[in-house]
Amino acid sequence: MTTTGDLEGVIRDAMRDLGIPGVAVAVLDGDDVRTVCDGVTSVDDPLPVTDTTLFHIGSISKTFVATAAMALLAEGRLDLYEPIATYVDDLRLSSPELTAGVTMRHLLTHTTGWVGDYFADTGEGDDALARFVAKLAKAPQRTPLGWTYSYNNSAFNLASHVVARVADTTYERAVRKLVLEPLGMRRTCFSAEDAITRRVAIGHRNGVAQRWRRPRAHHGAGGVLSSVDDLVRYARFHLGAATPELAAMQQVQRPAGSLCDEVGLAWMIDRHAGVTLVHHGGTTNGYQADLRLVPDRDQGWVMLTNAEHHHQLDRLIRECLLGPDTPLAPFVPPVGTLHGYAGHYESALADLDVVVDGDGLRLDVSTPRRALWNPEDEVAPPQPTRLVFRDADRVQAVDRPFTGHRGEFVCGDDGDIAWFRWDGRIARRTA
Repeated sequence: MTTTGDLEGVIRDAMRDLGIPGVAVAVLDGDDVRTVCDGVTSVDDPLPVTDTTLFHIGSISKTFVATAAMALLAEGRLDLYEPIATYVDDLRLSSPELTAGVTMRHLLTHTTGWVGDYFADTGEGDDALARFVAKLAKAPQRTPLGWTYSYNNSAFNLASHVVARVADTTYERAVRKLVLEPLGMRRTCFSAEDAITRRVAIGHRNGVAQRWRRPRAHHGAGGVLSSVDDLVRYARFHLGAATPELAAMQQVQRPAGSLCDEVGLAWMIDRHAGVTLVHHGGTTNGYQADLRLVPDRDQGWVMLTNAEHHHQLDRLIRECLLGPDTPLAPFVPPVGTLHGYAGHYESALADLDVVVDGDGLRLDVSTPRRALWNPEDEVAPPQPTRLVFRDADRVQAVDRPFTGHRGEFVCGDDGDIAWFRWDGRIARRTA
């Protein structure tokens, strides 16, 4: 791996270029740990970021759901292939067939098929998760159960409910007992009440500090607060993969095509510069985080930031530590076929317009009002990026802020392109 000085320079330059107030990074190389912390917790009330500063880690939280589930699996209390209605007898989804068929494996691999970006606040009581799960009966089914990967937040909230039911306690207490306490992760927590005595980084959007609390029902999908010193323990635990259950989390379960090439059990799986990466990122309102493992080299790193940057710092750190990726093999579809990809595609979080631009494709990404973090915000203009083909179905974004992001076109039963997978979500072609 590279030197700490090189990494510090990359981080410092990126903080300036991307407008990131604070960063905490820890790099694991065998038994060696190097930490780089820079910047401040908040532009309004600045304190230095340290290795014990708490950040929202967003969807890295999903790996905690799976890790807790693997502990229950090892104890013989949970079966990934058993219908989850076995454990949640009052489960009601959009159809009796779906209710009877969905398993933990579907949940942990993002293959349930229903629209998964649903963020209702069902309160802060111990019944918050059960009340959220009850609302999933109205979640529209977009694709058949098990048919394809589409990133699904609400599936992981349901998975956390299963963990809670099997452990016969709240989800937070289950994770504390099954994961945090055995690993000595003393700072990691879920709530404002737990975090308020610690140094906490505040998320920023466009240089403005944001609210950082999330509803309790979403703790499974994205509610963990942690620090790089705690996440180093967590990363090392998963690098060891000391049990068959932990090893299974890192094994390819399904192809993905966006956010990652394949998905394991919660973990995402990719290749970079000839090595396999097991990873997960996280985005909440004003935070972005990344945890990456290189199991074959016994290496990895954790990155926590308190600003949105479309995961561009992740990419820079990856290139700094592992070198540039293997160049894409050139694939140029005939110009006359490009109109077959062009169209308007819709998901819960984004409206996507793929247009023919010269001899290539351009993607215009816009955020519909339904997907705003703060409903009073103005809808920003579309952000364009050129797309280059990785093969006949998969593309990669060229321009900032999406540089390196991957997409995939998916055909319907008639052989024509009916879907575009972007940001992990499968978006239906509507025009």
